[in-house]
Parts: sequence; C-alpha cells; structure tokens
Amino acid sequence: MMRNSLYSDLTISDICQELGVSKRTLEYIFKDFYQVSPHHYFKNLRLNVLHQHLHRNPHSSLVCEIAEELGFFHRGQLARDYHKLFGKLPSKTLINT
Repeated sequence: MMRNSLYSDLTISDICQELGVSKRTLEYIFKDFYQVSPHHYFKNLRLNVLHQHLHRNPHSSLVCEIAEELGFFHRGQLARDYHKLFGKLPSKTLINT
C-alpha cells in the first residue's frame, strides 16, 4: 500500500482503516518486522525514491519540485533526513552523479 502511494497523501490512519487495525497494532507490527515506526518506514521509502530520481536525472535542477511531489514540504527537514540516510545533501547527490 505504501509503495503504491508514494506520490499521494496516504496517512497512517488511512492504512489502519484499510487494514482494520489500530494505530498501535500497526506500530507493533512495524517495530517487530522493520525496527522502525510505520511513519519512519514510509518516509524512508520516499527518500529512497528521491535518491534514485536524483541519480537517474543528474541534470535535474528541480529537487524541490520532486521532493514536494513525494510529500516533502519542509526543505530543512528534508535535507536533514536525506543526509542522515545517505550521508550527503540532495544537491550534492546531483553534483556527484
């Protein structure tokens, strides 16, 4: 469900409703299988898509537009999350590709 909704505004509540489970139950399941919360897992999926896009399109200057399509609207937070996961900023990914 998350992989099919990377460019939509899917929420954890939507997932819980679709699966018929409580938010807490979903959190327990994700912690058991992935060692992260559902929100963190979904954010990492989207960050990976952004990272792949930047590698495939190194001449793209529209990092912000791509990020917004994926639901990242706070540039500072995006930069911190991206750096934490990949060790560099999105703009550096473009330069080094």
